[in-house]
Amino acid sequence: NINNGTLHVKNDNGLLVGIDSDLAIRVEQNTTFIRNRLNNSIMRFQVRSGFFDTDAITIKADNNYLGIWKQDPLYSLDVTGSARISGNLIVEGETTNLDVANLFVEDKTIELSRQSTGSFLNDTELDGSGIVIKGSDSDKSIIWNNSTNSFTINTNLNITGTYRIAGTEILSTTTLSSTVTNA
Repeated sequence: NINNGTLHVKNDNGLLVGIDSDLAIRVEQNTTFIRNRLNNSIMRFQVRSGFFDTDAITIKADNNYLGIWKQDPLYSLDVTGSARISGNLIVEGETTNLDVANLFVEDKTIELSRQSTGSFLNDTELDGSGIVIKGSDSDKSIIWNNSTNSFTINTNLNITGTYRIAGTEILSTTTLSSTVTNA
């Protein structure tokens, strides 16, 4: 049948599509549902791009994967293309991997070991924290050592300026400061 006007379903049963009522669209109280009633199936929302239908959103029920512009998502959220979040991003888990060529951070300070509650660890709890650059020959690190109350750097330092302590120049490439009275 052809309908050139508006199709109204004016009952609580909604709209069922398919021989076995595989797709259901209904409103229950103040919530609207679009249900794929096939067990462990895939649901796709497509848009036309030129002459082709393109998967805009793919939902895989068997593993709870959602793809955005991704026909076969491999993660709980799998996005093809750039993503922009106009708000805060909170990532909770054991590991965060960034597979990028360049990482840009606008903030001037990067905080390590800050707890999700906003609290901070004491010096004993911070023991062993720092920055590690992984290498095939050896790791390079700057690590807080609580027992010595200092950072341990496991490689040479190449200082291109002067060496200062508490803002006072102590050593340049050619001169030991006159404020140094014992050596």
